[in-house]
Amino acid sequence: MQWEYQQAVFTWLEESWRLHYFNNEEVRNWDQGQSPTLTDFLNQQGRNGWELISAIPEYELQKRTVGPGYIAGSHLANTMRMFFKRPLP
Repeated sequence: MQWEYQQAVFTWLEESWRLHYFNNEEVRNWDQGQSPTLTDFLNQQGRNGWELISAIPEYELQKRTVGPGYIAGSHLANTMRMFFKRPLP
């Protein structure tokens, strides 16, 4: 069996994950909340026969000062890269 693949990148925007890149192209107006949410996109992909095969969180170090000379850091996933596949027709 042969497969075709897609890649989607979601970025956390305010209160939800928003589609930021699709197949390496930036989605217009994603930063204004005008792209699909993660849940809506996953449901649409499933209806179209696409299977999620991998989801990779990408982390960014968030630093904050907690006292004189002390900085605390935590890693927050602010981007999620996802890969999909479906059989070729």
